[in-house]
Formats: sequence, C-alpha cells, structure tokens
Amino acid sequence: MWTSINQALNIIDNFVWGVPLMVLIIAGGLLLTIRLGLLQIRKLPLALKWMLQNEEGGKGEISSFSALCTALSATIGTGNIVGVATAVCAGGPGALFWMVVAAFLGMATKYSEVCWQSNTVLLPKTDTASAVLSTILNSAWAKNLSGSQRFSPSSVSA
Repeated sequence: MWTSINQALNIIDNFVWGVPLMVLIIAGGLLLTIRLGLLQIRKLPLALKWMLQNEEGGKGEISSFSALCTALSATIGTGNIVGVATAVCAGGPGALFWMVVAAFLGMATKYSEVCWQSNTVLLPKTDTASAVLSTILNSAWAKNLSGSQRFSPSSVSA
C-alpha cells in the first residue's frame, strides 16, 4: 500500500515540479514585465540612487544601504548562494544564463507582490477570506492591472 502511495506522489511531484511549473513561473514573470513596461530597466537609475543615497530628513539610525542589505539577506539566504554555486558547477554557463533570465523576470514578480501586499495591509480587517478577496479584486490595483493604465505604488489607493 505504501509503495502505491509513494508512486502516486512521485508522479504528482514530477508533474507539479517539472516543466509546467517552470513555464508558469517564466510566463508569469514575462507577463508582469510586459505589463509594467520593463520596470526593471526603466527604474534602475532611481533604484541605484535610492540605494546609495540616504533620504534627507529621514529618521532612524540605519542607512538605506544597510536596510537593503538586511532585506536581501532575509530574502536570499545562504541556501540560494550554495544553490547557485552547485548549479554553475553542474550545469555550466547555461545554468547561469537561465538564472539571470529568472532573476530579471523575478524582479517584476517581486515588485507586483510588494504592491499587492502594501495594498492589502491597508484593507479593513474582516473575518472572511471572500470579503478580503472581493475587496482586493475591486481595488485600484486590480483595475490598473487589467486596464490600460500601468500601476505603481502611488496609483494604489486604499
């Protein structure tokens, strides 16, 4: 009995974590990159400026660069560093190319996640998931994503 359960789980595992998932992740990142108008390239100078220059009149003891390093260390972790080294050793230059492509498309995905999260934090607290989902789908974020106007943090309203 356990072997049949294990075989069924292996079939499901190979399907879910195989090519279909990679295609969905790349397609989602490509869609968001196109919908955001190549945000990764357009806003790179501004991102570099904010990364290296502290806000004038900003409160707190930590610099913008220190905050970035802290956030990246929490996001990346040591497992990803070891994973990259292993992939380059096992796959060679092809693995590095696909990691760069995935990272480029992942920037748009991360930006979209943060915009959606910052919008949902401002929602009134409700007890039902359907109420939260309907509020999200009726929000400016969803209208801007499906409409012709591109969204940005300033266009998202609570």
